Amino acid sequence: MSAAQAIVGFLPDSVAKELHAGRGFSQEQLAVPLDPGKGATSLRVRPADIHEVRLGPSRDGHTSVQLVLKPDADFEIVGKASLSADALITLADPGLASVLARLQWFVIYAGPVLRQDATGQFREVAQ
Repeated sequence: MSAAQAIVGFLPDSVAKELHAGRGFSQEQLAVPLDPGKGATSLRVRPADIHEVRLGPSRDGHTSVQLVLKPDADFEIVGKASLSADALITLADPGLASVLARLQWFVIYAGPVLRQDATGQFREVAQ
C-alpha cells in the first residue's frame, strides 16, 4: 500500500491491549476521541474499514493510535455539544477542514503494527 488515508486519536489502554493480544473490535462502529479521555470530538469508523492499527505511546490510561483505512473507507467526525467540562475544550471548526486538508499533515507510528485477518481479528505483523 503506497498511499493510504489514516486517522489518529486515542483509545483506552484496555482496548489497545485487547488489540495487541489479537482480539478485534467488538463494536459495530469504533469511536476514537481526538483528545485522550474526552468525548467532545471523536472520529467514528467501522472496524471492517480498518486495514491496519498502529499503536503509539500510552499516557494517563489512553493509548494513541493511528488507524490506516482501507481504500474507499468512510469515517465520521462527531462533535458533541454539552455544558459538561468534557466539552469545554478547543472547538474543532469544520469550516477549517478544507484549510487543514491542504496542509497535508501526516503521522507515522512505528509500531507495533496490527493488521486485520480474514476473521476480523487484529494480529501483530513483523516490520
